[in-house]
Amino acid sequence: MIDEQYLLTRFRHHPPINQDQVNRYEAIRERGLYFAQYINEHVPDSREKNLAIDCLRESVMWANAGIACNEVGISGTATQALPILPLTGVDQSREHPSFPEPFRGRNTM
Repeated sequence: MIDEQYLLTRFRHHPPINQDQVNRYEAIRERGLYFAQYINEHVPDSREKNLAIDCLRESVMWANAGIACNEVGISGTATQALPILPLTGVDQSREHPSFPEPFRGRNTM
């Protein structure tokens, strides 16, 4: 059975608790938009292009939800972080490339 606190955390509204959080939400959306625009300009119109942009939109949503659902709220309670489960089927021993510096002001990659 799923823990009740988990359900409460996931199905409640989580307003921003400070300006730093708002800034991070906006930065994630800004970078997502930049990458979506890049995909739109450089990938031929296709089902795959639409899926790439849809998945990017979903990634932005999950990243912002990660902030909203896992940081302490104004009441000091909120959003107890859940344990991070290992990914299945992923070679976790490999080095993953880091994401480039912020895109702000760039027109091409």
